[in-house]
Order: sequence, then structure tokens, then C-alpha cells
Amino acid sequence: MLDRNLDKPATGLGDFARRVALALLMAGMAVALWRLAALAIIIFGAVLLAIGLRAATRLIKRATRIGDGAALAIAISGTIAVLALSLWLFGSIIAGQIDELKRQVPAGISLFGELVETNRFARFAVEQARGLSMPDVTAKAAIMLAGAARSLAAAVGYALVMLVVAIYIAAQPALYRRLLLKAVPPVHHSRVEGLFDRVETLLRRWLVGQAVVMASIAILSSIGLWLLGIDAALALGLLAGMLSFIPYVGTILSTVPAILVALNAGPLHMVWVVLLFCGVHLVEGDVITPLVQAEATALPPVVSLVSIIVFGVLFGPAGILLAAPLALFFSAVLQTLYIDPMAERKSE
Repeated sequence: MLDRNLDKPATGLGDFARRVALALLMAGMAVALWRLAALAIIIFGAVLLAIGLRAATRLIKRATRIGDGAALAIAISGTIAVLALSLWLFGSIIAGQIDELKRQVPAGISLFGELVETNRFARFAVEQARGLSMPDVTAKAAIMLAGAARSLAAAVGYALVMLVVAIYIAAQPALYRRLLLKAVPPVHHSRVEGLFDRVETLLRRWLVGQAVVMASIAILSSIGLWLLGIDAALALGLLAGMLSFIPYVGTILSTVPAILVALNAGPLHMVWVVLLFCGVHLVEGDVITPLVQAEATALPPVVSLVSIIVFGVLFGPAGILLAAPLALFFSAVLQTLYIDPMAERKSE
């Protein structure tokens, strides 16, 4: 009886030590991620791309019954071919419309400035808020656009690195799983394997759903802008589709250039463009997303907004871009490594 009682504190102490060790490990990983933010984002983005390539590989294998390597090669070459074909078919049109955007957006900014100049209260508010005269606002916008162009060039470089790493991961996913498992005690291998499976399933479902949502927004926005007679409708629609990858923030970013272009046609066109984008995103939020996104991959609005802020602070613009999949990843980690073990202990 005495021995049995003496065993209980030892068990409690061991459990406490494991919890402390886990907390220290997670804290250490958080510090390492913060110090190596750029590398962490590149690796996560590469893993996300690799999951997409593996999903395409499975579809090809199921349809053709060929080997894994050949299916992956078709998935990679098919992706590149589709991109090249799209550029070949629409490149000249998009390039012409981008040139039109370069002309229309500054003109829209200037027109907006003139409208503000005619109203003394609006002029006073802008000058007080920015400490600039109205001509300086246009110069400030040009500087911001130049900075955005530099950031875009850096993002393209990161994307190319991600693609190369993703191809290697997609080619031998089991190899990289085994390498990661070597850093984990054997007793926890089954738990970590479950984490890998859960993360892959969540991110694969989210990627498929997001691809459908982005394509739907691009098509609906392009058609709507074309029907309204807005210049550069295809470029603005494609921009809206691509930026919808970022929850909430992307909607605002894609609406601003469309409003500036519509302003050149008159204030009424600007109102119609705002109503169009509201309608498109209303259809996307109430119809398209519930149909294509599983419940497990649909983030609540508050979680989406908080994740954008948190990952934006930690990782910068790349963190904002990948906020949704990062939130899904950490929710899977929390569910697998903390919530599930707690539920198992309670059931015992």
C-alpha cells in the first residue's frame, strides 16, 4: 500500500516534467522560427506547393493508372504548360491592359485629388492627416508603387525557390517524413505520423477549395467589369482572383485599383464597381465557399483576422499571404499534440 502511494507523486512529477519539456520545446521552436522567419516561410510555402503537386499526382494516377514518378512529372509539366499557354493566349491582352492600368490609375489618383481640392473640408482633412499638400500625395503614391514593385520582385524570387524545393519534397515525401521522425522519440512516432496525415489532409482540402474560389472570383469580376465597360477588366478581374488568396485584406487591395480606374469614367461607375465587388464577394462567401470548403478548413472570421495580424507581425507580407494555411497548420498541431492527448487522459 505504501509503495503504491509513493508511486503516484513520481508519476505526477514525470507528467509535469514532460509538460515543461514540451513547453520549452515549443518556445524554442517559436524563437527559432522568429529568428529564421524568411527560411520558415519558404519551407512552409514549399510544403504547401508540394501538397498541391501530390494532390494533382493522385488525380493523374487514378485517371491513367501510371506510376507515381510519371504522374508527378505530368503534374509538374502540366502546371508549367498551362501557365505558358495562358501567357501565350492572354499575354498580349493582359500586357496591354496592364499598360492601360499604368495610365488609368495615376489619372484616377489625380482626379481624386482634384475632387478633394474642390472641397475645403476634405482638403484640410487630407493635409492634416498626411502633413502633405495634395500634389505631394501623388508623389507619395508613386514612391509606394515603386516599393511595391521591389517587394513583388523579391516575392517572385522566393516563389521560384519554393517551387524548386516543393518539387523535391513532392518527389520523395516519405524520405522527408522519415528524416523528421528521426528527431522524435520512437514512443511518439504514431502521434507525429497522425499529425503529418492531418496537416496534409487539411491543407490539401483547403488548396482545392481555394483554387475554386479564386477562379470563381476572377471570372465573375472580369465579366462584371466588362459589362460595366470598365477599362482593363481582365487584368482587374485576374488581380481580384489572385488577391482573394488573402482573406479580407485581398478584397480591399483588389477593389482599390478598380475604383481608381472606374473613377475616370465618372463617379457613378465607381459606385457600380463597388456594388459589383460587394456582390461578387457576397456570392463567394455565402454560396461558393460553403460548397467547396469543408467545415474543417473553413476558418471563422475572427480567427482569420487575428491570424493575418499575428503572422503579418511575425513574418511580414509573406505571413499575411500565408495566414490562412498557417492558421490551419497550427490548429492541427494544437489538436494533435495537446487536445487529443488531454481527451485520451480524461477518458482513461
